Amino acid sequence: MPAPYRGVFALVNLEKREVERLEVPESLYRQFIGGSSLAAALFCELAAGKPEPLSPENPL
Repeated sequence: MPAPYRGVFALVNLEKREVERLEVPESLYRQFIGGSSLAAALFCELAAGKPEPLSPENPL
C-alpha cells in the first residue's frame, strides 16, 4: 500500500466532536487505483440513502 494512505481515513463528526477510524480494504484501492476515483467511491458509500444537502448526515 502506498505510504501516504496507509489504508486509514478519519471520519470526523463535528456535531458530537468524535473521530472514528475508517479502515479501507486494500481491494478497494486496487479496484479504484486511489485518487479521485477512490474518493468518489468512499463518498458514495458514506452518502448512501440520499441525505439532504445541508443535513448533518451528509459527508463533506
